Amino acid sequence: MKQIINTFLIFSVLPNLLICTNLSAKPSNKKAIINITKTEKDSEDADSPDFRKIRWGMNPQQVSETEKVPLKTSDSDIIVYKDQLMELDTNVSYFFEKGKLIKASYFSEPVFTNPEDYIINFLKIKKAMTEKYGTPISDSSWEINNITKEMYRQVGEVIERGGQFYDVRWETSRTKIKMVLSKKGFFSKVNLEIEYAGKSLIHLDEQNEAQKSKF
Repeated sequence: MKQIINTFLIFSVLPNLLICTNLSAKPSNKKAIINITKTEKDSEDADSPDFRKIRWGMNPQQVSETEKVPLKTSDSDIIVYKDQLMELDTNVSYFFEKGKLIKASYFSEPVFTNPEDYIINFLKIKKAMTEKYGTPISDSSWEINNITKEMYRQVGEVIERGGQFYDVRWETSRTKIKMVLSKKGFFSKVNLEIEYAGKSLIHLDEQNEAQKSKF
């Protein structure tokens, strides 16, 4: 009951805090900010990359030739690399369907001593993504955009308990992008995932999911 009351109090006062702006706080543990490089920038240039240095539709060998970071695991449908982006240990995953790259993602399970660090880093990453891709087409985290530093810890604690998740989405001419901060189960860790999906090949992923649902 105490947990429910705490959660209610946190989110009942959030709207009244939207006028307060303080995003300059620094995380007290790790500076976990994904580096959005220029090579990922979407443009109308037919030869520009869609994610890191790759293009949608590449085969596994072509993708492997572009990556210089350590390989974690690989099979016919997925290749996962280990990378460290701004001190955050991250899985860089490539997903294939019928031999073609259809989507890719960054996936991290950062562990912070102070719960506010989850919110501080999430907001900084979202800001970098917004500067790159423009205003999100949907954003469930709008209510924490301008909360005070004092509220970071309370909201971070709610995330740690699995009582809330945030989902932000962007779209470019060739790619759908989704960033999610969540905790999916009691024994799981808080995780941050940024998924990139090629628009022209989404149908292959949908066909695969439909096939799986038959079993």
